[in-house]
Amino acid sequence: MRRKEMISRSLFVSVMVLCMLFAGGCQKKEADGNTENPSKEKDSAKARISENEKVVEGMLLTFGEDGMLFIDPETESPYYVSIPEDHIFDENGEKIGLEDMGDGDIFAFYGEGVVMESYPAQYPSITEVRRIKDGDVEDTEPYRDILDQVYQEPDPSDIPFMNVENRRKDAVETVMTEPLGYEWSYEAANGEEENIIACGTHVLDMKETEPIRLDEETADIKLLFSKSPKSVKVRRWDKGMKAEDAGEGEEQEVDLEKKEAVLRNAKKDSVYEVTAKWEQGTVTYGFVAE
Repeated sequence: MRRKEMISRSLFVSVMVLCMLFAGGCQKKEADGNTENPSKEKDSAKARISENEKVVEGMLLTFGEDGMLFIDPETESPYYVSIPEDHIFDENGEKIGLEDMGDGDIFAFYGEGVVMESYPAQYPSITEVRRIKDGDVEDTEPYRDILDQVYQEPDPSDIPFMNVENRRKDAVETVMTEPLGYEWSYEAANGEEENIIACGTHVLDMKETEPIRLDEETADIKLLFSKSPKSVKVRRWDKGMKAEDAGEGEEQEVDLEKKEAVLRNAKKDSVYEVTAKWEQGTVTYGFVAE
């Protein structure tokens, strides 16, 4: 099994403060665990793929902790894809996972032809993915120089960043956050350990920041980190409270998997403090929900 691939750091950086993405038109039905007629399910999976418009094809190159870059073999153009994890299929129409996608594999992407004009380009409205050829890492060698142009190993002194993603009725809204404070240690080029500390402001004293706008009174929202934290804690305060009267706030339910944490039942008119820990240290972030 190959390692699970998720959204790359380059994709995070490319996303603007407010990114409005077109809603996909996928009408697939989730598997319900019924195995009485597997051949029928397989044929149905193939049919669903054929109903969607093929947008682009590309060879996969992996990089970093869990980065994924695709290269169009005809134009040698690099691009990123927002991959729908529940709708990935192999050559036979069988469902597979991100961990089954590896270097050198060639994939066809189906959905809407929306492309974000960045470099590399980004396809945010893909609804289904199909592997059309199984490859290996040797197949990627002709494109390694392209990968080197768009990805550099992160500096160990870099403080991880966090984006907040909210899926609204007709768009996906992403807000970039800045660390409020941190304690971070790393090994310098001379082999010595360096420590940096930034005493942060209280989350209720943040300057004006772009809010996350909720369609309902509560919603599950995603916290997307550039590096997988070991743990994440979230606290909430009512918007408008003063820091001196805030107390400890209300601890929130959050589920963490690699670089993505899901904040359950985020509320409108609230201020949230996120504390994430890594082996190198601790970073605090903040955002507002309206």
